[in-house]
Amino acid sequence: EIGLKRGREISELPMPTATKRDSAYALECLREAKKLYAPLVESYEGMIKGGGFDRGRFTFYFFARREGVLRGCTGFSALPPATRNRAVIVGRNYDWVYSDLKWCELRHVHSEGVTPFISYTHHWAGHPDCLNENGLCVIISSLPRREPAEPGLQWNLLVDTIAETCSSVEEAERILTSVYHLRSMAYLITDSNGRAAVVEAEPGKQAAGVALRNCGFGQVGVDGGGADPDQ
Repeated sequence: EIGLKRGREISELPMPTATKRDSAYALECLREAKKLYAPLVESYEGMIKGGGFDRGRFTFYFFARREGVLRGCTGFSALPPATRNRAVIVGRNYDWVYSDLKWCELRHVHSEGVTPFISYTHHWAGHPDCLNENGLCVIISSLPRREPAEPGLQWNLLVDTIAETCSSVEEAERILTSVYHLRSMAYLITDSNGRAAVVEAEPGKQAAGVALRNCGFGQVGVDGGGADPDQ
């Protein structure tokens, strides 16, 4: 149902052409998504039907698109015992372009059998940050671009999976360190128990290529940006 609704909303979205090589690569990325969390594929099928898209072109765009630098956002969290009443405070600076204002909306996502969550998003495909009913928050920040060498998962598919299935930082970490990534991205994760972590992911890398910075108290921050990827 959610996929159908999103598909209808973006039916005018232009789709890039896909070569045979692009299509084969996209199908490998689709299989990776299905292995991680099958509802991701159900949503994709709904979007194709709702938007009336060409399957091959939409499959490539949804699962294997190659985006440029998504600007540089900043996220932070203040945690117990540095906060009053053991509160968990999360915030972000959100850098984007004015042309995407038409996509901005506040979403309350509630599907049968999964954890509900809220998100403010600019992106037709997913949610750059969200807070779920279990008190788990995830915020992304774009890192310097690197080309993926292996099939993997888009950032929005990972955020949706975490939002719908996780209740703790540890659970989210397990997901982010068990898959191959298509985008250089930093994920700031906090939970209602006052735990936080930053997971920095590089394309084509699995657990060994993901850096974890765990913080049990005080403050944690993450800063994206457009620095030279070789620095």
